[in-house]
Amino acid sequence: MLFLIAVNLSTCISKFAIFLHKNGQDALLVGMEHYYDPNDFNRTFYI
Repeated sequence: MLFLIAVNLSTCISKFAIFLHKNGQDALLVGMEHYYDPNDFNRTFYI
């Protein structure tokens, strides 16, 4: 159950980061660039 909550939270953060990146708000994403990298979407949970 906790794993599903973590995955859903990570997906939500990733989608928000992608939204901010697409709208030119990269200054708000310092240190969180991996969230909008398409090659690193769920890397945290599967390595």
